[in-house]
Amino acid sequence: MTKRVASFQNQEGSAPLTDFFKSKLYLSKREVDFDYRGFDTTCPKQTQHLQNIGENFVEGFNLALDNGDVDKLSLALGVEDRFRGFRYEGAAMSVSIIDATLRAFSQRKQYLEFLKISQSYKYLFYVGIGWTFAKIPWSRSLLFKGMHPLLRWLALDGWGFHDTFFYTKRIVTARKIRFRGASRSVYLQGVGRAMWFVHCGSPERIHQQILTWPVEAQGELWSGIGLAAVYAGTYNDSPDIPDRLLSASSRYRRDFAQGCAFAACARALEGRCDDYVNDVSLLVTGRTQSDLADICRSFEAKFSGEGTPESYQKWRHSVRSTI
Repeated sequence: MTKRVASFQNQEGSAPLTDFFKSKLYLSKREVDFDYRGFDTTCPKQTQHLQNIGENFVEGFNLALDNGDVDKLSLALGVEDRFRGFRYEGAAMSVSIIDATLRAFSQRKQYLEFLKISQSYKYLFYVGIGWTFAKIPWSRSLLFKGMHPLLRWLALDGWGFHDTFFYTKRIVTARKIRFRGASRSVYLQGVGRAMWFVHCGSPERIHQQILTWPVEAQGELWSGIGLAAVYAGTYNDSPDIPDRLLSASSRYRRDFAQGCAFAACARALEGRCDDYVNDVSLLVTGRTQSDLADICRSFEAKFSGEGTPESYQKWRHSVRSTI
């Protein structure tokens, strides 16, 4: 791997991270290669689209190692495009991993500085933090401090995605699921999001997979599928796949719709109000992307004062019942 020079410094301005330490952190795009992971690759164009998303995550992670100043990092993450949110997600993981690792030696809180300039991608930021929790479980008690009391629970979604993406058989086949109660529900939404990648967006394979899960988990899984179907999308931006998923979701249509609404809100916050998101929003809920974003933000504000995973579920269920 080509040697890179980075400048990550802690808050006290001490020496930058050593090249040796950074060399152990850099991610390879092989980690998100669908063939390497054993994911479904029957649709080459969709495979390339979803694999490109993973590669953008890796790029964001590595860019954060190369750009210690958060303002420089924001510029390095590139111009606004449909993949920039995934680069922010990867960068959030990278910055928070370094903060957690160095916490024994400094009070560095670069992840909070990065959050301040990442408000258009705040949902992706918290999901990226979840990848750090998955890699360094004890970091949760450290990183939760100073984070938004409601949105921080999105990190459990990111944790569920990580575990399913990298330990697919353990999660999808053996069903070794973390947490209980409301925390488990949020985690399962991340599992559902990852299924979109594992099964390459195939409505039939996703449907068959979810049917094998306990009934009490299926709503959360469909919520994650809805989020991924809209936010990650398809290679040709056709509403055909979301339409087939809507039919397949059957009794969990409103859970699927709620996931779509969360994704529509995230895209609206980024300033991306494109035809695909709006078309799917109308198809699934009968509401525009803008309407869904307003609904999500309204309930987000209502429950923002609460600091429990149950408050996150209240947010999700309120959106679900409204749309």
